[in-house]
Amino acid sequence: MLENKTISLHILFSDGQKIVKNDLFFVSLATFDGEISILKDHSDLVTELEVGKVIATHHNNTKEIFLIYKAIAIVRDSKIVVTTELCEEIQLQNKNQMLHNIEKYQEALKLLKDKSDINVIKNEIKKYTSMMKFF
Repeated sequence: MLENKTISLHILFSDGQKIVKNDLFFVSLATFDGEISILKDHSDLVTELEVGKVIATHHNNTKEIFLIYKAIAIVRDSKIVVTTELCEEIQLQNKNQMLHNIEKYQEALKLLKDKSDINVIKNEIKKYTSMMKFF
């Protein structure tokens, strides 16, 4: 019964342009906490997406991939509505900020002696470095 697993995904840019409005088998969303796949059964788990991508998989296994800057996902009647802003200027600003943060954390690493502080900083660098792949 694959039909029961079908969800509707609507991706809207801030100007209201609809990107996807199809019934899909499942949707994979990359978030700061990793990638999650959503079926109709648990679509209500989606609340907020951050920098990442949306992968829409159709019944014939074709995929559509969309990069997003920041999005809010709302679930209504088994439909996921993702409103997102995707703007080159915003992406560039965020990329520059992330590069700045990485440099700042790398400088801090040179000064730290406490192992727990070093691990915290290394995790921050890892987080920003992994986010960079979306830009």
